[in-house]
Amino acid sequence: MKEEYTQWVDGCAMPLIESIYESISRTTTKLDELKYVNIGSTQYMPAIKDQVELFFLGHDAHEGFRIDDTTPICDYKRMKINEYTRERFFVGNGNPHIWRNCPEWKIWNNIERAFSRVHFEEILNENLISDEILEKTIVTNALLFNYSGKAEELNKILGTENINRCMRIIGQLIFDIIKPKLVICSSCKLVFLPLIQNYNKTIKWEKVKLPDTRKAVMRCTYNGVKVLGIPHTSYPVPTSVALFVRSEYTGIPMDSLLASIKLDDCAVVKCKLDKSCIKGIEKFILDSKSTNIYNNGNRIRLNDQAQYGITIAKGCILVRQAYEDKYKVPQHNPNDNIIAARLRERGYIMDKPWLGKRELTDFGNSEEEIKQKVLVEIDRLFELLKN
Repeated sequence: MKEEYTQWVDGCAMPLIESIYESISRTTTKLDELKYVNIGSTQYMPAIKDQVELFFLGHDAHEGFRIDDTTPICDYKRMKINEYTRERFFVGNGNPHIWRNCPEWKIWNNIERAFSRVHFEEILNENLISDEILEKTIVTNALLFNYSGKAEELNKILGTENINRCMRIIGQLIFDIIKPKLVICSSCKLVFLPLIQNYNKTIKWEKVKLPDTRKAVMRCTYNGVKVLGIPHTSYPVPTSVALFVRSEYTGIPMDSLLASIKLDDCAVVKCKLDKSCIKGIEKFILDSKSTNIYNNGNRIRLNDQAQYGITIAKGCILVRQAYEDKYKVPQHNPNDNIIAARLRERGYIMDKPWLGKRELTDFGNSEEEIKQKVLVEIDRLFELLKN
């Protein structure tokens, strides 16, 4: 299988990358957009010694700006196919024991937390995952390029034809070469459907409605490979979705799995903390940052010249322009879009007037863990907001 994979990289992936890059480079406007697109899809690739159990498939690697400025991680002028482009398909972007443990990687934090609730944590949990499991797990993406913005934006830059070309060769990799036990597509609309429809339009798939959530999932089986489509994991993963994945992986019916799990475990979507506990966390954080400038008690700025400030309130970390008057309507600032994009990379959502909003319970499964991780997060935010 290793030899077949190498042939796929050299005979399919690399020529397609070069072809797409050259097709986009023909127009100046597209080349300008390409400044923010880097080559590289695979995030983790084992040695492929035997059958692959799990194949996590995302849309794109979602990498881009450095935290200190707006310079892309890779200079786009160096993107013309270099040795690292090919190497990326074999080494990914780092040890999963490291990059999966970043607080801002909500894609992994959310699915790991959901799997933990249904006692399926051994395939993702940092303390339980083993080298043996990693040797049977692939993490890659449908597109052969990565981006720092929204998936829809990358689709627009690459164009429908190039998107479909990527989907077809990834389909070949999955169904003809790797043939994993289970493929988990993060997004039904952007990954599952384009993958199936471009590889083979005759494949029959079904939409499954799960209990206790409005979010549906999709599934199909072809050539011995089971493929699941689930809601994108940058959002909290419903327990029923985690149960569905475990059921499909193990072959145990969902009802039987549910009967073996404590109901309390399934009912908790996030860390279960009451309002008084949340208030205590907020006070602890603000007291710990007492050397910084405060506005109206719960707003922090790095200094009195800082354009942006952090608010700890309503069980959230909130970021917006800094004003002495908290009721003042923010005026447009050219940097707002840059700040919002950087915050989005760290798992924040825009909720006007806030440029970024994220719940404290995103940062851990216990009160103490949340406190410590949020303190680290605030320091990182101060660095992000400096420029």
